[in-house]
Amino acid sequence: VWGETQLLHQVQVNREGNVYIPDVGVIPAQGTTIQDFRERLLRRMATVYSSLGGGKGRQGAFLDVSLGKLKTIQVLVLGEVLKPGGYALSSMSTVLHALYLAGGPTTDGTLRNVQVMRKGETISGIDLYGYILEGDRKADVPLLDGDIVFVKPAARRVALVGRILRPAIYELRDGEQLGELMRLAGGLRFDAYIDRIHIERIVPFDRRHEYDRDLLDFDQSFDNITSLLNSQAALENGDIVTVYALDSRFQ
Repeated sequence: VWGETQLLHQVQVNREGNVYIPDVGVIPAQGTTIQDFRERLLRRMATVYSSLGGGKGRQGAFLDVSLGKLKTIQVLVLGEVLKPGGYALSSMSTVLHALYLAGGPTTDGTLRNVQVMRKGETISGIDLYGYILEGDRKADVPLLDGDIVFVKPAARRVALVGRILRPAIYELRDGEQLGELMRLAGGLRFDAYIDRIHIERIVPFDRRHEYDRDLLDFDQSFDNITSLLNSQAALENGDIVTVYALDSRFQ
C-alpha cells in the first residue's frame, strides 16, 4: 500500500487456502485470480484504512498485490493412466495438469468420469469430453495437497463409422443412446443416408440365452434428422454403428 498509508506485508497462503493480514484478518485466497484477490482484499482493507477509499471516491492510498513463490503440492495419479504415481505440482495445478504429466488415460481408461478424491471422499467426477470435443474447461478442478486423481476403467463404448464428422470410438454415460452418440460425433455429413442406420452387436452376457448366435446385425430406420438426433434407441458396449452414404442414383 502506498500514498497516505504505506504498508508492505509478505504473507503466505496456509493449508486452508487463506492468508492473514495484520489488523485486517483472514482473507480467502484459494481458487481466485490475483485480480479477484486484490479486489477482495481492497474491500476488506478499506474498512480499516479509510485512505484506500474502497477503490471509489476520494482515494489517498493505493493497493497492489503480487505473487511470490508458488508452493509445491503432492498429488497421486492412479488407475488407468500411462504413468501412474506421485507427482509434485504447483499449487495452481488442476486435474488436467496432473493427467498431462501422467500421460493421460490408457485405451482402457475412462474419459467421462475421472474422479478426484480428497480426504477419503470423492469430491468430483470430471467428464473430459467437454474439454476434448469443445475446448470447455469449466469441469476442471483445482487440486490440493494430498489429492488423488483416479481414472477408472471405461464403461460402455460404441464405435461410430461412416458419413459422420468425427468417426471414432465413443464412451457413453448412463442415459446416453443413439441420438446423443450422433451429437458427440459432431453430427452427420451432408451426404449421410438416415433412413437406415446399421448396428452390429455382440449380445450382452445376460441375454445370450435368448439367441442362437452371439452376434446381431440389424438396422434402425428414421423418417427425418430430428428423430435421429433425439433417438433413444439403446446401445450396448461394443456396438458398431454405421452411417451409410446416399444412393448415387438421381431422382
